[in-house]
Amino acid sequence: MTTARYVIDANSLIQAWAVYPENHFPDLWAQLERLIAKKRLQSPAAVRDELDAGSDQLKKWARQQKDFFVEHDEAVQKALRTVMAIPGFVQPAGRRNYADPWLVALGKHLGAVVITEEKGKGHTHGALKVPDMCRALQVHHSRFQGLFASENWTFKLR
Repeated sequence: MTTARYVIDANSLIQAWAVYPENHFPDLWAQLERLIAKKRLQSPAAVRDELDAGSDQLKKWARQQKDFFVEHDEAVQKALRTVMAIPGFVQPAGRRNYADPWLVALGKHLGAVVITEEKGKGHTHGALKVPDMCRALQVHHSRFQGLFASENWTFKLR
């Protein structure tokens, strides 16, 4: 069994809640809660702020998870300065994507895999996406279903 650590983006949680709702996939959410309880799955406080603007049920679930959200302490802020120094980095404007640099900074600080549903921008113009920032800092990243594979999870219908 792996002992990898993960930091998860708001978009992964929002999409998972929509595709795998807790009332139909309780085992999945129980597994996530186990990772959170072991501090192997966390998210920056900025993601909490993004979730506060959305689904009441997802927000309630996330807020019930003790130690899930990591505050932006000095160590995380130091990692954030590294993210902001990436060539081509543009500070996200407004609330949209505000948490992205914090997510990557926390992943870098913890040596964790960043879980996001974003795709890198590739060679197009515009702000860097989470995968681009991760690649620049040599931080591993994956999508939500990559977490299943990494943890060797399988779920069966009852």
